[in-house]
Amino acid sequence: MATLGEVEAALAAIESGGQCEVTLLHCVSNYPAAPETVNLLAMETMARAFGVPVGFSDHTMGIAISTAAAALGATVVEKHLTLDPHVARPGPRGLAVARGIPPR
Repeated sequence: MATLGEVEAALAAIESGGQCEVTLLHCVSNYPAAPETVNLLAMETMARAFGVPVGFSDHTMGIAISTAAAALGATVVEKHLTLDPHVARPGPRGLAVARGIPPR
């Protein structure tokens, strides 16, 4: 979704605004994302290129890819989920269902 040059420019803008603590999240924009499209090694590329903590924004089904991201050094894992798959809502279909969290 962004080139390394675009990320570099964004980080420079954030720094120029006085913010120094940043974590970059690797993300695949498909909903749901197929595990073979995720390329978790991109987190390593981002960490090396920018010297900041990296994480993963997970659009896959289940927890296997999030677990792998953590094992590969993700300092943040953002997991997309829904509280009730039967409620009409805006946004993508195929989100994980939160277990043990009562719907509102």
